[in-house]
Amino acid sequence: SGESGESGESGESAAGGLLINGLDARFVCHLIDQPLRLMALLAQTRAGRWRRNGQSASKPAVLYRSPVFADAFAMPDLLLLQLGLVVLGPRRFLSAACRRFEAGPFWRRLLPRGGGG
Repeated sequence: SGESGESGESGESAAGGLLINGLDARFVCHLIDQPLRLMALLAQTRAGRWRRNGQSASKPAVLYRSPVFADAFAMPDLLLLQLGLVVLGPRRFLSAACRRFEAGPFWRRLLPRGGGG
């Protein structure tokens, strides 16, 4: 008991020693951009949007999800996305994801208009 010397008096939450509330939102947006881009590319590959490129587009997508490479690549990307969701909050995170997946027009039709919060 009392090993760390501080008991979280500043109100900042810590996850595994990482101060989450102390992270800059702009930095986190840049941090999650690459995993979001990759997830968008994987979704496009699964949807057949890169079929004309043959195996050159589908093979890396299959390797990324394979058990051999998942621990080295997919899991850290998933961790970054989870961190982004915690730091940015659902609204800002989904906004970034919609931009990357180019799904803004789709969501604008579904969500109610208005300035409510």
